[in-house]
Amino acid sequence: MKTTYAIGAAALLSLLSLAPALAQSSASSEPSSAVSSEPSSAVSSEPSTEAPKDNYGSLISALQAGKFADLSTITATTTVNFVTVSSLKANDNTNALDNALKKNEAAVTTLRTDVGANTILSEKLTAASYTADQVVAVIAEADGSITVVIDDRA
Repeated sequence: MKTTYAIGAAALLSLLSLAPALAQSSASSEPSSAVSSEPSSAVSSEPSTEAPKDNYGSLISALQAGKFADLSTITATTTVNFVTVSSLKANDNTNALDNALKKNEAAVTTLRTDVGANTILSEKLTAASYTADQVVAVIAEADGSITVVIDDRA
């Protein structure tokens, strides 16, 4: 009888010690809204947020994530890369991109207002012949640079 209790207690302790590891494992398996150093339509201050690599699907994912970069971290020495929507592969996702932009219209409008109010970013946009009204995403890259996604579609 003592052996049964000891085995049961050992099994219970084993399970309890695994609970935190299992919780971490399931939390880390959640999909991430990553934004990379490639073009993107979202602004994010989190290094795990990746810009759209080279297609609309990645841009749509970034828009859906709704994470935007902290524009106050942009300085005169910050490297700013511009990526145009037309340079991304559509893969028959044109309607999906338009729908994502409509669904996230309030966030994109706020982003554009914030971009326009940021003197440094506005100057860099103007120097590249873009306007704040064309911005659909601003992504903070892991290397400290910023990727600005420009909707250049007519």
